[in-house]
Amino acid sequence: MKIKIVHNQKMMNQALRIREAVFINEQKVPLSEEVDEYDTTSTHYLVYNLKNRPVATCRTRAYKNKLKIERVCVLKPYRGKKIGEKLMLHAEKEAQTQGFKGTMLSAQVQVVPFYKKLGYQICSEPFIDSNIEHYLMEKNIN
Repeated sequence: MKIKIVHNQKMMNQALRIREAVFINEQKVPLSEEVDEYDTTSTHYLVYNLKNRPVATCRTRAYKNKLKIERVCVLKPYRGKKIGEKLMLHAEKEAQTQGFKGTMLSAQVQVVPFYKKLGYQICSEPFIDSNIEHYLMEKNIN
């Protein structure tokens, strides 16, 4: 497994196809809400399997004094293989390298246990985003 920073349009298209499969097709998030103005200014990551196929993605961006990790998704056949965990740990390491003391994210309610295992704590009341219940979660990484 390799994790790479998206650095060209081909890779960006691969990331968007993964997000389309997970968020738009599986979770029925409208395209107009999935692709937003932050896509052009965020850092995007792709996870490639051993056959060099893209299987997971996320994006990060500075938000206040933290690095916000967004659009974390793994293609269905690759879930349960710790790919999401490795991607999150990679994003956190990048955050440390960039001098951030913490990370944050908006977690869908069904994946809150996943993020809690990684050390994230809920820091908000539940809210609805794209018709899905979410919580803001934070983690100190210093």
